Amino acid sequence: GLPTFSPDGKQVAYITASYKHTSGIWVMDLETGKKRRVAKRSAAQLAFSPDGKKLYFSMMVGDRWYYRFYDLYELNLQTKKSKRLTHGKRIRDFSVNPNGQEILVVRASPKGDQLQRYDLEKKEFHDWVKGGVYEQFAHPRFSPDGKKVVLSRFVPGVGWELYLYAYKTQSSVRITRNGLAMDLRPVWGLDGRFVYFS
Repeated sequence: GLPTFSPDGKQVAYITASYKHTSGIWVMDLETGKKRRVAKRSAAQLAFSPDGKKLYFSMMVGDRWYYRFYDLYELNLQTKKSKRLTHGKRIRDFSVNPNGQEILVVRASPKGDQLQRYDLEKKEFHDWVKGGVYEQFAHPRFSPDGKKVVLSRFVPGVGWELYLYAYKTQSSVRITRNGLAMDLRPVWGLDGRFVYFS
């Protein structure tokens, strides 16, 4: 599941899960069809770095003795070594900025989800958009030029719809109105003119 294309379109990363085999993260070369497992881990979300040399993923892990939260990891595709970037931050979904310097993350909280920017160099979080009570965010995706973000947002009484945000100003507009349907997992076209979703 979770097929994710590399920035150059030559590779696709995905996860496998089976009761017979250990969960894993795989990368397939689309020109040769060759597949390789790059990690024996499960993941809730995948994304390539802009240079295609790393994979970022979120995974549910233990925190202290009694809790299990989603956190963010970085995987070097050459060495197959991964490192944990966050601890107990409840990061479910995310999107890597095309500038390669930060990641936009969805952080869950009892009072409603938040969208925050995670600075990869400074390892700091900065608020971007705060949701209202009982509101939820999912599947944020940067446009190819990094100027816009499309995401799924749940608003009580409205449901799951797609919203388009200007990254610098955080101004937003609702771009779908599908009633009871759940508009999820948006993906940008390569030219940034269209958004595809399920």
